Amino acid sequence: MFRNMPTKQKLLIGFLAPMVFMIFMGVFVVRSLDAIENTSHLVTQTQAVQHDAQEVLSSILNMETGMRGYLLTGKDAFLTPYQDAKKETYSHLKLLREKVSDLGLNPDKLDKAEAFVRQWETDVADKNIALRRDIGISKNMKDMAAFVERANSEQYFSKIRRLFEEMETDGHALINKQQADNQALIARTYQLIIGLTVISLLVGGALAYVAGASITEPLSKIIQSVKRLASSGVHQRIDDQGRTDELGVLARALNDMAEKRQQIEVDLKDARIAAEASNQSKSDFLANMSHEIRTPMNGIIGTSGLLLDTALSEKQRHFAETTMSSAQALLELVNDILDLSKVEADKLELELLPFDLKQLVEDIVEVMAIKCHENGIELLLRYDLSCGHMIIGDPGRIRQILLNLLSNAIKFTNDGYVILTIGLDETDGDTAVEVGDQTHVRFTVQDTGIGIAEDKQAAVFGAFDQADTSITRKFGGTGLGLAICKKLAELMGGKIGLESKPGEGSSFWFTAKLAYGETIEDTAPPHDPAVLADLKILIVDDCEAARLIAAEQLRGLGTHITEVSSGAEALLVLRQAMLDDAPFDLMITDDRMPGMDGSMLLRAIQSDETLAFLPSILMTSAPRSGDGARWKTLGVKGYLPKPVFHGEVPTLLSAVWSAEKETDKTAANGDQAAQDDKSDAEMLSAPLLTRHSLKEKSEHKNGTLKLVDTHILLVEDNAVNQMVAKSMLDKFGCTITTAGDGLEALSHMRLQGFDLVFMDCQMPEMDGFEATKARRADEQERRVSPTPIIALTANAMAGDRDRCLKAGMSDYLSKPIQITDLEKMLAKWLPEKQATPEDGSHATSNYVDFKVVDGLKALIQGPELATLLNSYLTFSQETLPSLLDAAVSGDLEQLRRHTHSFKGCCQQVGAIQLAELARDMELYALDSDRTAILKQSEQFEAVCKGVEAEIEAYLSHL
Repeated sequence: MFRNMPTKQKLLIGFLAPMVFMIFMGVFVVRSLDAIENTSHLVTQTQAVQHDAQEVLSSILNMETGMRGYLLTGKDAFLTPYQDAKKETYSHLKLLREKVSDLGLNPDKLDKAEAFVRQWETDVADKNIALRRDIGISKNMKDMAAFVERANSEQYFSKIRRLFEEMETDGHALINKQQADNQALIARTYQLIIGLTVISLLVGGALAYVAGASITEPLSKIIQSVKRLASSGVHQRIDDQGRTDELGVLARALNDMAEKRQQIEVDLKDARIAAEASNQSKSDFLANMSHEIRTPMNGIIGTSGLLLDTALSEKQRHFAETTMSSAQALLELVNDILDLSKVEADKLELELLPFDLKQLVEDIVEVMAIKCHENGIELLLRYDLSCGHMIIGDPGRIRQILLNLLSNAIKFTNDGYVILTIGLDETDGDTAVEVGDQTHVRFTVQDTGIGIAEDKQAAVFGAFDQADTSITRKFGGTGLGLAICKKLAELMGGKIGLESKPGEGSSFWFTAKLAYGETIEDTAPPHDPAVLADLKILIVDDCEAARLIAAEQLRGLGTHITEVSSGAEALLVLRQAMLDDAPFDLMITDDRMPGMDGSMLLRAIQSDETLAFLPSILMTSAPRSGDGARWKTLGVKGYLPKPVFHGEVPTLLSAVWSAEKETDKTAANGDQAAQDDKSDAEMLSAPLLTRHSLKEKSEHKNGTLKLVDTHILLVEDNAVNQMVAKSMLDKFGCTITTAGDGLEALSHMRLQGFDLVFMDCQMPEMDGFEATKARRADEQERRVSPTPIIALTANAMAGDRDRCLKAGMSDYLSKPIQITDLEKMLAKWLPEKQATPEDGSHATSNYVDFKVVDGLKALIQGPELATLLNSYLTFSQETLPSLLDAAVSGDLEQLRRHTHSFKGCCQQVGAIQLAELARDMELYALDSDRTAILKQSEQFEAVCKGVEAEIEAYLSHL
């Protein structure tokens, strides 16, 4: 019966039985505590009496001290301490008498002590003080000391102390008696507590044994079963023995739960195995798909490129270009699928490189403007210079996002415009101003297209999702681009979003956290925009955004700007200005406008004698062949294709205005007749001012890279790819030996040396990885310098590059091979093989821009130029070893100092490439990027040696 009793009742019985005994014990403990508390109070009061007695003695001594001071000096100032001590003495005696009465002690001794104090005061203190007043000031201090000595108070004080000692003895006796009584009470209490405790333990133990027998045994079995289930997942069924209490219910519930859990674990294990197999199959499939697609793609793109380099008819070239563009489109699709797989596997990585963001954006919109022209829409660019030019980030991924967003905007816009805006993210609040500081840059692509319904907007950033999923949709695509863009923006520390209304267009934006790079000063424009100050300029464009961009570029120059949206309105404004005797100085007009377009406006201006002199500039989003000649007949002085880049409007206007002023100056000097004699043909033959005629970028453009005495081994099993790669390498003047697999490649390398090896990765017999490992082992055994081996692979999955480098390969080139990438790889690994002019000239120099040196030569006469160049050689030869040692040892401070010194010296002698490498290594040192430093140091050393060789060759011809 007790076993099946509910646990709550068992515990209640076991609790109440000892509780009765505990109540009895509590009563006696309270009594004992009261007695102890009384004794403690008595001790405290006795100690207070002793303390006050000491205070009385101290006050009496202070009285005597004050008296003695007065007797010695005769000064009344010593009577003040005497009087104060006297008051304290009688005050303490009064308090002490009250406390002695509370303790129940006889106050007679205290009365006697007070009598002795008063007797000493009368017989000694007052008497001697009176005598001292009669004596006055004594000149014999010895007599005064003797007088003081005769005033002895010890006989009184000794009696007082004896009385206080007797009082203290009485107090201790009282405390001892009370403590003895307490000890007896405590002893009786201990006896009672021990007795009751023994009884409680016996009763409680008996109850605990009975209750424990019915609780702990089944509970122990349950605990062991739970531990075994948690640690190993194995469960042994618990026998509940037919119990109806809580433990029986718990045992049955645990059995059911364990059985269900084991079944779930079996199901989960099977599902995990299936998921891992599926994921591995997916990865293998993507890797194989990448390789299988890229291998024929390499042949298609390569042969198409080679075909386009040959003489073709117009129809043949059209077919070849179509083949190339289709192959590129297919390659982009493959790259999107691979990027998506990297996103899902969280293996998408970013590069951090210094680059010119403004130049990157301008290059992108210049390419996309062609597509806009085909669709009959305008592409506009608005760049806020507050976000800087030189940026540290991943230019490839930024380009990828912008191309995707711009392509979508152009695809979904039938008329109107697409505008790309770049500036700082106003919601970020960053105040980065120095190199290395980070800030959020916001990129916005706005269009006037079809827009996106609100209920479809949330899905556009999902993989394979599209706003229109019907089979009859007008616009195609995989739906991968925006999903990848979203992940890329998040990887760059930003986010992506959109705002759109159907029929009103869309605005896609993304932000990226980028760092400021080292600013490179822009080349000074050919004409100073300051000449535009106080000029009246008319801007004519039906697109409000285009007018805003042009006006923004002129704002801050002191110009007076008027904006109109049509040709007809422009004519009215121009004629009214003439009537007001405040004519416009310059006009900028769009070409394509509804109603009166730019050409019609210019004809109307030419036909009006009062306006015909107005210098005009045309902006067009659709330039065509022959437009230049037609525009010149309309009096156009220059034109800009849209999108207009930052700074182009004031640069072109200042050039036109300066040319007009020069013409006016010539006429003022009497040459007007000569100007009038010029034929219209001569005037029309003068070139229009354009973006390209004014752009002064000091870009050193070398021709195609040429290599001398270079022997390359090409290892490729695919005949088409082998032919394509060999044809590309032939363009660089290389001697090529081919091999079809790794075994053949090893055989070639054992028989002869090669300057460079291009190694395919997947081949029969022996693949590129095994061949490279075998070659590296052979080189190590023979102790020879390793030959650069460049991986050629159609795989583009995450980890492929690491796998190649781990196998011992020097670098990585992905298929399909682009000739520009191939040229960069050759220049990187074979700098010493690049051709130099046989005649000693420096026209095709690879490392030094000798235009800079020629400029120095014009400034420095005689042997001073040779001294300067020799100084650089000495610096380079002495500093390079220290720089390389710092790169290897990881001494970042020394590395920053050396690279900074190189950066300045290299620019002085025209070694621009080496200066850029020095700048990159300095940034890597600031970021503590040891991997990038070690990788860059090899190229830095090679280029540095090349610079030295070219300068030495230059010196030999001075």
